[in-house]
Amino acid sequence: MRNLSTAALQPLTIPVLLITLAGATVCAATASAAQGSTRGANAPLRGKDVGVSLAQGPNVLVILGDDFNWTDFDSVPTPNLDQLATQGMTFARAYAMPVCSPTRAALLFGRYPRRDGIGDIVTLEPPGPDNPTPSLDLFSLPECLRAHPDGDYRSAIFGKWHLGSNVFYDGDPAPDFGPYDWGAITPRLHGFDSWYGSMGNLRDYSSWTSVVNGAYVPSTEYAERFVLDKFLSWWHTPRGPKFAYVAFHNAHANYHAPPPDLLPPGYPTPVGARQEFEAMIVSLDLMIGRMLAEVDLTNTYVFFLSDNGSPLGVSIDDCPPRPSEPFTPFECGKHTVFEPGVRVPMIVAGPDVVPGSESQALVSCVDLMATVCELVGVPSLGEDSVSFRPSLLDPTFSARRMLFTEIFGEFPLFIGGNAMKFESAAIGQRYKLRRINGVETLYDLALDPREAAPISVNDPAFASQVAELRAVLDDPLERSLQTR
Repeated sequence: MRNLSTAALQPLTIPVLLITLAGATVCAATASAAQGSTRGANAPLRGKDVGVSLAQGPNVLVILGDDFNWTDFDSVPTPNLDQLATQGMTFARAYAMPVCSPTRAALLFGRYPRRDGIGDIVTLEPPGPDNPTPSLDLFSLPECLRAHPDGDYRSAIFGKWHLGSNVFYDGDPAPDFGPYDWGAITPRLHGFDSWYGSMGNLRDYSSWTSVVNGAYVPSTEYAERFVLDKFLSWWHTPRGPKFAYVAFHNAHANYHAPPPDLLPPGYPTPVGARQEFEAMIVSLDLMIGRMLAEVDLTNTYVFFLSDNGSPLGVSIDDCPPRPSEPFTPFECGKHTVFEPGVRVPMIVAGPDVVPGSESQALVSCVDLMATVCELVGVPSLGEDSVSFRPSLLDPTFSARRMLFTEIFGEFPLFIGGNAMKFESAAIGQRYKLRRINGVETLYDLALDPREAAPISVNDPAFASQVAELRAVLDDPLERSLQTR
């Protein structure tokens, strides 16, 4: 792989919540119908325990790192993830969205976030036109797993949610009923049985507001230790098969030195943002090692990836200056669709995955839903998700011909002030077409991996490549343009 460029609260179950708040539940169903349900009139209520028999399906563990790409990941020692790679498959051409919330939406709902108007970070304000959030009508990955015919998948989320609240949140974090708040219950309304973590980014990893199954709990416990300990406590508890989504905060700012016991023995004290950023990735690897020590890969599929590329200021990517860029002329990482902003590490291990293998298949974060569902044996309801299970059996196979990534919203201009930015890319096995506010540039990733030498889209020698990629940018929701 390395050669790749609290106060204790009793858990509140959703069924109990539905009984306790019957009136609110009726309102929830009515509001969802008003939004335009994609489930059908007789679909189950959000979070309902369908009560099927003991499952025989595999466990699923999805681990999401934060704010680092392949280059920065490869620049630090990660022995535990290296070991996972020897047991599974490394994907060299895995892509995410350029920023965290859109990636998380794509991963959990199997659809390009543009379908829901999500182009940038989702805030903790109530949902609205200026702060779109995933609709409660959407089927999430944990809900799809519950459709397994032979069992009852239990699910939990640990760590960062970062997809906002729901239509019932009033903007006030004070509890709405008992210790529980409508905003903090959002992941459970999207189908998770349990959730322990934070609603969004952290200003201070050692003084923060945790969420314990829908209740806000002030915490002075180091946030990543909280995530790790909650996962380890939960992993062996549920009966039957389980799905865990562990979204660590590392290595997102604020950069800091992790506690010594969450770093390898003798690890030097980091000095400055770059060294702290590296230490956070090293600490993430150590925590993942402790998680994997409790995981049986003969009955568990493990997916590891990052949510987007590395930010300006800590990344070691050499970004060529782009004088004509009105937004970020010296940046090519996070918040852009350049390779350092969207090409992320991905490792998959588990039953039947070819051990120690590497695949050049094009894979998007949106593809996790269809892949997990196919591995488990349930239908995927993600409109844009393409299963890469065939690649796990044959590393030379790619179900995608190309993929799509984008970011849009209001961003600061290099010359001062703000403006709307619409930046997207269609990425094929070799060529990539980038479009920013209508201006297109073509790149040959085989000859120009730094994207320093754009090719004119009017060059007749590349007319067919441009036409094929442009069709995806013009209609990214037409999946036949991206699949084989």
